[in-house]
Amino acid sequence: GAVKSDDCLLCRAGFWSDTIALSEPHDQTQTPTIDACEECGAGMFPSGEGLTLKDHCGKCSAGLYSLGKVPPACNSKETCCQDCVAGKYQDQMVQDSCLECQVGKYAPDTK
Repeated sequence: GAVKSDDCLLCRAGFWSDTIALSEPHDQTQTPTIDACEECGAGMFPSGEGLTLKDHCGKCSAGLYSLGKVPPACNSKETCCQDCVAGKYQDQMVQDSCLECQVGKYAPDTK
C-alpha cells in the first residue's frame, strides 16, 4: 500500500475531485471501482492537474463551445473550445453547443 503522501496521485488534467481519503475495497482481491476524479465536462477544458473543485476547470468563453473531451483530444482552451460556425452564436460561457441565428439574421464566419 501507499507509505507516504507522495504515493497519492493527482487527478489528471481535465478531471477534478473534492473527495478526501478515497479507499480501496476491504477485499484485496477486488480492484477499486470508485474513481474519485470526475471529468470537467462540456463547456470546459483542462486547466491543470490536481483540481479540487469543478469551478477550477477552465471555462470556454462566450462565442465558443466544448463537448467536454479530455486529453489528449483536447488539452488547452485552444484545442478544446471551438468557435461557433457561421450562422451560429453563443452568448454564454461554459456551453456545449452554439445557438442558431434568428430568421433574418446571420453570424459571419470569423475565420
